[in-house]
Formats: sequence, C-alpha cells, structure tokens
Amino acid sequence: QAAVALYYLEDCSYREIAAILEVPIGTVKSRIARGIGQLKEFLADDILAFRDKVGDFGTLLYAGKDWLNPKLGKRSMQLLAEKVMPKVNAAIGSSARTAAE
Repeated sequence: QAAVALYYLEDCSYREIAAILEVPIGTVKSRIARGIGQLKEFLADDILAFRDKVGDFGTLLYAGKDWLNPKLGKRSMQLLAEKVMPKVNAAIGSSARTAAE
C-alpha cells in the first residue's frame, strides 16, 4: 500500500520510493503493479456486487469534485477505464461502449 500511495498520491519516483522504503527499485515496481492489480480486483468486485444488489445500470458515471491534484484525478479515471471496467464488462457479458455511440 505504501508504494502505491507514494507513487500515485505523493507523485514520488521509483527511486524516491525505494529510498523511503529501503528496498530495491524492482521491488517498488512489483509492489505498485501488485497493488494496482489488487485494487482493480477489489473495485471490479464492488461494482459487480452493487449491480447484483440494485440491478442493471445502463451507464456508470465517474465524477471527481474538487480534486486537489488534477493529474491524480485524471489518472484515477484512466485506471478505472483501462483496468477495472474491462473486467466488469466481461463479467456482465457486454463490451465497453465507445464515445461514438
């Protein structure tokens, strides 16, 4: 968790994180990748559980309000679109809709 938080929330480099955590850079990279993978699974499972509870929802809207760090807000939306939603869409048997639709 610390590596992910330092990378995404504090905007630290791999080298800075390695120094803070006193681990090799390769360990930092693997912890970040593993952490994002776990977060992806957690979020996708939560979205699917919510869908099971309330029923099908046509469009899932993600909105950020008052982001202190616009770069982080944009990255959060990108990760949701690129990492989480493909799993959600595959689980419900539909494909992601394009902006053109």
